[in-house]
Amino acid sequence: MTIHAINQEHGIYQVDSESGPRCYTVNLRSPKGFPSCTCRWGRRKTGSCKHSLAVEQYSKFPPTAMAKAALIAAKLTSEQLQRFAREKEGTAAACACMLELARRARGQVVHG
Repeated sequence: MTIHAINQEHGIYQVDSESGPRCYTVNLRSPKGFPSCTCRWGRRKTGSCKHSLAVEQYSKFPPTAMAKAALIAAKLTSEQLQRFAREKEGTAAACACMLELARRARGQVVHG
C-alpha cells in the first residue's frame, strides 16, 4: 500500500490500491468527525477502513530519508541507479540505488 500526501496541512492523502489499478482519497479531517475514504468500506457512515488507518499511522511516523529514496530508486533505470550510486556515495540515496540494483538482480518484485 503506497501513500501519497496530497495536502498534509488539510489531512488529505492518496492511497494506492493493493488489488488493482485504483487509488483512494483519505481525508483525516473529515467533517464527519472521523477519517473518511473514497473506498466502499470508507463511504459507510461509521468506522474506519484499512486505508484511513494506514494514513493515520503514516501521518504519525513520516517516511525516513531511506524510504523516500527507495520509492524514487524503484522508478529509475539500471543505468541511472548505477550513476547515482557513484555520485551520491555515502548517502541514503546511494544506498537505495544499490539495494534496488540488488533487488533487480535477484528478480524480486516490489509491492507498494
